[in-house]
Amino acid sequence: MGNPILSENYNLPMRIDPEDIRRRYAIMSDEELLSLNAEELSDIARPIYEREVAGRGLDGDPAPVEEEASAVQEEAEPAPDWAEDAAVICTFAVDPSTNEATGTGPAVEALEAAGIPCHLHLMEDQPATRERPARRSFLLMVPGPLALPASSILDRDVLNAEHENEWRGHLAALSDDELKALDPDLICAGLLDRVHRLRTAYAEELASRG
Repeated sequence: MGNPILSENYNLPMRIDPEDIRRRYAIMSDEELLSLNAEELSDIARPIYEREVAGRGLDGDPAPVEEEASAVQEEAEPAPDWAEDAAVICTFAVDPSTNEATGTGPAVEALEAAGIPCHLHLMEDQPATRERPARRSFLLMVPGPLALPASSILDRDVLNAEHENEWRGHLAALSDDELKALDPDLICAGLLDRVHRLRTAYAEELASRG
């Protein structure tokens, strides 16, 4: 994999998200990370880069305390060719007591059923110390151009059911008067507005290209 170039359109156009930068550095090999010139990085990217280098012990400081090897520390499969231009559409926290992440299976199955390639990358969010285990999460990655349809499919086939359960639990906890006071048009307004904005943005971009 070549040296990825951090750009403003890593996940969404014209948006610099420090979390996106952190994730991009996390999937680099040591050689790729060290090939970057810290002096040429932006003010946002430089401290994130320095923390990643220090966290791997590449700056000459002692590396973090290592835990015993476990199955979750290894990638399920090598990173695909499109990984350097990937978009992260969802993250799944790894339970340190079981070394498992709930929900990865259904998410991957939903994307594969829709013909969208995906890859689970294991990232260490916080290194282990003598007092606590490492905190890890799986990043669900798809090719950058497929980020929007992949996110939509994940919402439809996996996440919306979870949201529905949350909504039902919230509604069930309301009193009769509180439930009657809710305006369905108002509580759905945000979701409908997102749909309208996305459709409009797509139509305008399509029209602008003739």
